[in-house]
Amino acid sequence: MKKEKNQRYKAFIIFLTPIVVVIASTLFFYSGYSPDGRTNNGQLVEPPIELSSLEIEGREEGEKNIHIGIDWLTSIAFEHIDSIGKKVIVLGGGNTAMDCCRSSLRLGADDVKVIVRSPFEDMKASEWEIEDAMNEHIPIFENHVPKRFITNENKLAGIEFEKVEAVFDENGKRSLVPTGEDPVIFECDDVLVAIGQDNAFEWIERDCGIEFGEWDMPCLLYTSDAADE
Repeated sequence: MKKEKNQRYKAFIIFLTPIVVVIASTLFFYSGYSPDGRTNNGQLVEPPIELSSLEIEGREEGEKNIHIGIDWLTSIAFEHIDSIGKKVIVLGGGNTAMDCCRSSLRLGADDVKVIVRSPFEDMKASEWEIEDAMNEHIPIFENHVPKRFITNENKLAGIEFEKVEAVFDENGKRSLVPTGEDPVIFECDDVLVAIGQDNAFEWIERDCGIEFGEWDMPCLLYTSDAADE
């Protein structure tokens, strides 16, 4: 009975996983990452930062003006939001970030900056998305990693960044190493965080017979021997 139940569970997971992969791939596209962790030019990089991991100093104090990019765009679509501060920082270099920076201008922002931790050429957004943002004179600052949110009387006032550079190991994998330069501070009224997506497959039990790849994505081309038992 237990074996039959496990077989039914495996069959259900194998049936459902392709559907979830399509949804997750769409989310990765809008965040700018391919499922195997490569950039648009094929460069293997470190996995994306999860939104929940950006718990840097000052986030709680400035929370009212720190928004998750994809949620913020959804709120615009449903007309729940129709304005934003005059100075806006968008964190991230994917398609969601490009949508956020251009939408900010349309909602009345005067000073919009896109800030990415990667080199410009490794940005994950589609080329036409980047061109559209640049055509609207939105500056993109590369190699800046957010270190803390700056607040004034519990209100967001800016972000402090650490400058980094890309260093590659013998396998061509990239790491971002601090340059040792002085911190960079940008003032802002609002921040739009568009720097990654959480793992969408935590609900799949790891002993069900499905293999997972380097970035914890399910591999649909093969399963382990356990799937045949």
